[in-house]
Amino acid sequence: CRMLAAAAAAAALVFPLPAHHRMCACEPARRVRTGPPTMAGVDEEAPMSKAEIDAWLAAQTGAIDGRAQELLDGAGVTAPPPLPVAGEMEWGRWSQRGAALSFELRVPEATRAADVRCECLVGFLDVRVRDEPLLSGRLAAAEEVRPTELEWLLDTTAEGERLLCVELPRRAPPPEQGRPPPTPIFRSLRVAGEEVAEPGLVEEAAARQSRA
Repeated sequence: CRMLAAAAAAAALVFPLPAHHRMCACEPARRVRTGPPTMAGVDEEAPMSKAEIDAWLAAQTGAIDGRAQELLDGAGVTAPPPLPVAGEMEWGRWSQRGAALSFELRVPEATRAADVRCECLVGFLDVRVRDEPLLSGRLAAAEEVRPTELEWLLDTTAEGERLLCVELPRRAPPPEQGRPPPTPIFRSLRVAGEEVAEPGLVEEAAARQSRA
């Protein structure tokens, strides 16, 4: 160590170094951090603990408000209930399970196929019986359905109930993405002339449920 120190002293006479770069040759080399400056008053060679980070933040911005900290920690926050993916109402049943949007609409017993008109154009689903609007809704995600593959049929249940069954296929998501969580089917919806406000069917109803 003494020989190395003497060699270092001799080199300093020929090539003097700034004071902050001088060290004893026997002193272990220390890594010097390069890059942007770090927080003042923090030892750059040791990782900071969470308590040290919290103390530094408090010193910079003041104490964190208790309510804000509670919200940040997730305390007292209640997640909204999940949206239903199927339901039954006085006018019939609906579902968005699987690869299609499905509706079973109650119609008069004497309804024939010639009385029905069902189409999906420019983001609207329109179902009529004898030229009277039965279901009219503006789709919330028109780009996710395949309107040219819309299908419908008339059916009669074992109890003698006449139903108009409508099925609107949805586009399959990319395999790596998978089916996204359910969202409301319509932006607005009227059935038999009455506005419908069902959380799984209509956006505004879902928003009210989330705020409740």
